[in-house]
Amino acid sequence: MSGGELGVSELIRQRLTKLCREVGAADMAYCIDVRCHSDFFASQSKLHRRWQQRKQVFFSSVNLSQCFDSWRSNCLASDRNFNRSHHHSVYDWHYSPESPDSARAINIIHNHGYSRVSSFSVPCPFSGRYVARFVIIDDPICRDRDNPLLFSALEHFHIQSVLDFGESINPLLDLHLVSPMAQQVLKLFSLGCSRLEVSEGCNITERGVDYHVDALKRLFGAANMPELMYQACTQRLI
Repeated sequence: MSGGELGVSELIRQRLTKLCREVGAADMAYCIDVRCHSDFFASQSKLHRRWQQRKQVFFSSVNLSQCFDSWRSNCLASDRNFNRSHHHSVYDWHYSPESPDSARAINIIHNHGYSRVSSFSVPCPFSGRYVARFVIIDDPICRDRDNPLLFSALEHFHIQSVLDFGESINPLLDLHLVSPMAQQVLKLFSLGCSRLEVSEGCNITERGVDYHVDALKRLFGAANMPELMYQACTQRLI
């Protein structure tokens, strides 16, 4: 299968595998996330539910993907490391064997052949609302937490991924903060369509168009359509 025929997940998996070799990690996961969860989610439980449904999380191996799926199903809501890691640019995941919740996570991690889990958050140069999240497994080279080569490699990986795959890995869509219909409304307005034309193009009423526009304005804090379209472009929705 040629590179042009490969799906986004497979292409990113290949790049992650190469990145693992470069930094000396056993395995690696990557996704784009919203930088500040409290801007979008009223509660941790809502955040957890949305993360349970995420599809655009990418892995360097099938084994790590299966480990993540098992951890997400059994531990995400109770694992304090998940929330803590989002507040640090570098974070080592710690578990206490005495805690039943930790013991469950430890078993999942060890059953997949892993021992050390670290996470890295890299700012997104395209939008201040986004951050690249990396989870690196068994990373001897990463013990130097100030290693500029590591952060440079992660940042380069993220920039190239956004440039190549754009909206396919957009967290606002993956976290269901923006619906596919709302994105289509934005795209048609960006092409210069009128309200009526957007309505016909999306097969919804004009009031339906207004509903999506108003919801998007609230999400982005946009006061008018030009500001909304600017935000949509900045967030790489169009």
